[in-house]
Amino acid sequence: MVAMAQERKFQADFDRLPPQNIEAEEAILGGILLDPEAIGRVTEILVPEAFFIGSHREFYRAAFELLAMG
Repeated sequence: MVAMAQERKFQADFDRLPPQNIEAEEAILGGILLDPEAIGRVTEILVPEAFFIGSHREFYRAAFELLAMG
């Protein structure tokens, strides 16, 4: 008998904060400011939704859009 892979379903716990590391977010964005080419190295693994702070998310999106514009 072949075992079927079970689909995992993730449900948000509304009484808990999502994982976050504000210092890591600041370090990533600071690195992009110091080396604008750095965003090209992280875009495949880091999506804007990974940022907990809204302004960090918007900054990352803007940097990504600037990269796309050349």
